[in-house]
Amino acid sequence: MRRTPLIVMLAVLGISFGCADALDLPEPPHMQAKSIAYDRPSGRIDDRTAEDLILRYSSARDRIDEADQFQPITDSVEELTASASTNDEGTVEIDDAPVQADAIITLSGRCPGWDGDDERGDFEFRMIVRDASLIPVLWGEINACRGEQTIGGETLRYEYSGTAAIFVPAIVDADEETTFLVDFDLHHWTIDGEQRPPWASSFRLIDGRLEMMFTDDVGSSFVLSGDPGAQETTIRGANGVYSCNLEYRECTSEESSDSFSY
Repeated sequence: MRRTPLIVMLAVLGISFGCADALDLPEPPHMQAKSIAYDRPSGRIDDRTAEDLILRYSSARDRIDEADQFQPITDSVEELTASASTNDEGTVEIDDAPVQADAIITLSGRCPGWDGDDERGDFEFRMIVRDASLIPVLWGEINACRGEQTIGGETLRYEYSGTAAIFVPAIVDADEETTFLVDFDLHHWTIDGEQRPPWASSFRLIDGRLEMMFTDDVGSSFVLSGDPGAQETTIRGANGVYSCNLEYRECTSEESSDSFSY
């Protein structure tokens, strides 16, 4: 990935630092447990759970695709990831400049906006360096963020406000896949001026592939993925990985000969 000079990032993204020997650091959200839950879903996949999960995933995926709300934020995080690293001595570096004290890194930017309208909205996230170690969680606020998304030849205008936390292990481990785990709570959300209900959920992007986690009535978890409009959805659970054909309403295990209809 191309490295971006820090001075350019400061101008484009509004990255700033606050450093001090005894800085009162805020506590970032704890994202490790949710990351582990995505890796190790606990629910058992069968004909009783598959249909409800697929319907819920399809609805949630449509809502995310309807307005690609988080694209400007994840693009900014990718640029930050390209410049942040840990050297052989274990010291955090931003574009090869060591950050040896405790620090708060602020990532801010403006949203894409609507064509012909100067009101764009903005976002501001923070990340901390503690004892010269970068904590790979950004968290912050999204304020009246506006953008446009074209679906099926129709351009939709969205606006949203809320909070989000983003877990990005690749910031501190170059061997990790480019993964974003986003936990969000949108308290204001409109599409073409129509107010939508508040929405709190999470999703994970692994090299561009989107996954979402859902729980059943007893709290067991499942992770689903699949491209919008595709006839297949993948479900991961405690009993393996199943590919489900939406047209034939049949799920087949990717690890055994087990299959079922729903």
